[in-house]
Amino acid sequence: MNDEKNRPLFTGLPGTDGADLFSESGDTGVYQDIIMDSPTAIYVCDCASCELLYINSSARALCGLGEEDIHGRKCYEAFMHRDSPCSFCERGRLEPGVFYSRSYKSQITGRTFILTGKRLSWNGKDAHIEYVADDTARASALEALQKSSGSRSAFPPATGIFQATLISPAQ
Repeated sequence: MNDEKNRPLFTGLPGTDGADLFSESGDTGVYQDIIMDSPTAIYVCDCASCELLYINSSARALCGLGEEDIHGRKCYEAFMHRDSPCSFCERGRLEPGVFYSRSYKSQITGRTFILTGKRLSWNGKDAHIEYVADDTARASALEALQKSSGSRSAFPPATGIFQATLISPAQ
C-alpha cells in the first residue's frame, strides 16, 4: 500500500513488534520523506526470493527505474540487469543488527560503490537493507595515487584521501 506520492506506507519501524510508533505524533510522512529523499540509495530485499520490498528515489535513479511499481521485481534484475541471482551476493553473510560493508565496482557502469547492509525483519519477512553510496571519486583518486607511486605501501599508514563538499543552506 502506498501514499499519494507512491511511497510505501509504514505501520512502524521495520523489525518492531508491529506497534505503530509514529501514529500519535503524525511524523510518518516526515520520516518517509527523509528516507525517500536521501542522497544515499536505500533498498530492502526479501532474503529468500530477492524481491524488492522497498526502494528510495536515489536507488531508483541508480538503476534507472522511474516511478513504476517495483512489485515482483528482483534486485538482480533491477540493479544488475541479470535473470538470476548474482554469484557475488552477500545476503547470506548479513546478520540482524550487524552492518556489513564492502566495496563493489560495477562492470556495467565502471563506478565504485560502498554497500552497507544488514539483515532485518520487514513486515514479518526475512529481509536485508542495503545503503549504497557512490565511492567512484575516492576509488579513482586512490588508484591514480597508487599508479603514480608504484604501490600503496609508498604512503604512510595514516595517509588517507578525503573528499569534502560544501553544501550551502537553501536561500
